[in-house]
Amino acid sequence: MSDDGKASSPAEAPPESQPNIFPFLNRSQEPGEPEVSSGVLLPPIPGKEKSVRRDKSVRQENESPSKELLLYFAEEYEKRFKVPYNINWGKEMKLFSSLLERYGPEKIKKAVKWYLRIRDDFFLTSGYSVGVFYQKFNAILLMGRNSFSEVADRLVEEQLRKKGSCSQNPA
Repeated sequence: MSDDGKASSPAEAPPESQPNIFPFLNRSQEPGEPEVSSGVLLPPIPGKEKSVRRDKSVRQENESPSKELLLYFAEEYEKRFKVPYNINWGKEMKLFSSLLERYGPEKIKKAVKWYLRIRDDFFLTSGYSVGVFYQKFNAILLMGRNSFSEVADRLVEEQLRKKGSCSQNPA
């Protein structure tokens, strides 16, 4: 009983005075020490040691080529448009990995520069994304291989020829 005449329950007692019925929950686990789950000691899982965060300089040395190209794309994008590129890491790294299987990093870097210089309504409305870069890669290589003015001249000539042939009625 407490001083005021009421019976005190164990739930009302301060936490320090209550006995700890789960002592294993209050201690930290050391690396290599067996795991404790529900009061049962479990052996450590082989190959599942705690990961140690690597130094940033070590990570930069081990970066994948596709990540390097994606960062290059984002850097060139920001230089060209003065806005940071919003990277979708998983999807866009996969696209660059696919391109790297067929083309070397130097060819892809050239194509990135060409792509960001092409003035095209489709590219502009799509925001010059990596997805469009990937889908239009062959066209970008063809446009970049020739000078842009030659390509533009040929496209205009083709359009004029198409319009001319459509407007003429055979007699």
